[in-house]
Amino acid sequence: MIYAVKNVRIPKFVDLEWFSQLGFNFPNLLKAQGLSKFVQVKGTFYLELVQVFYTCARVDMEGNMFSFVNGVEMVIDAAVWKVVAELDMGGVRKFEESVDGYNKMQTYRSMLLDPARNLRNCLGIGGLTAKDRKLMYLITYIFTPRSSNHGQVIDDDLQIVYGFKSSIQMNWVLLIEDIMLKSHRLVDYEFPYVVLASRFIDYFNTDVSNEIVDSTKASNDIIESHLKKLEMRFVEHKWIMAGEPPPVANMDQMEDEAQQEFAY
Repeated sequence: MIYAVKNVRIPKFVDLEWFSQLGFNFPNLLKAQGLSKFVQVKGTFYLELVQVFYTCARVDMEGNMFSFVNGVEMVIDAAVWKVVAELDMGGVRKFEESVDGYNKMQTYRSMLLDPARNLRNCLGIGGLTAKDRKLMYLITYIFTPRSSNHGQVIDDDLQIVYGFKSSIQMNWVLLIEDIMLKSHRLVDYEFPYVVLASRFIDYFNTDVSNEIVDSTKASNDIIESHLKKLEMRFVEHKWIMAGEPPPVANMDQMEDEAQQEFAY
């Protein structure tokens, strides 16, 4: 069986309020896409049942994902997605290059500290602005998690970035389902979204009385230590990339401080 030898990917999660307080704008982008709950999902999961869930995952004649776990048939339609994940079945699944206003290279350049720099064939996260590097981290570890190549920016990543920045609603149900089914098909893909999959299992009242239960840990929370690993530093009340010039001080604030200094 596939699930007997395949690993599950323990999800990362994020505290949007904490990042908002740090001055990051991406929490607003996520809220606009209806992703506030999804990116903060944490809790318990059933290690072995998640493997069974993915091993048996298929798409039915009506286009809904379904699976069998402990004798229970689970048809995960739009209504189930709405209740369990608070995600709607609507929006854009994929942009056509130069047809829907999307341009892969222009989108990538818009994320760079130096948009005019010479680019090689392989697009990487090196040279991205702090806000875009953080956004890419969320894409590759939470939205469309993959087992490797986290330092590489691929077209699917840029499509999501374009949707975010253009305020175009993405069809997150189809995007997530694609990743779930890809993990079923491809040997090198770990099983993702284990907490979400476990909540589907609970939703259908599956017997879990004798199952192994695990849970996300504090180390899965994307916090300050992760920012430092991304080579970011905190300067003038703002997180920036190493090598990025510090933010320009507010001139009105500088004048006020000068006046206060000479007032004594």
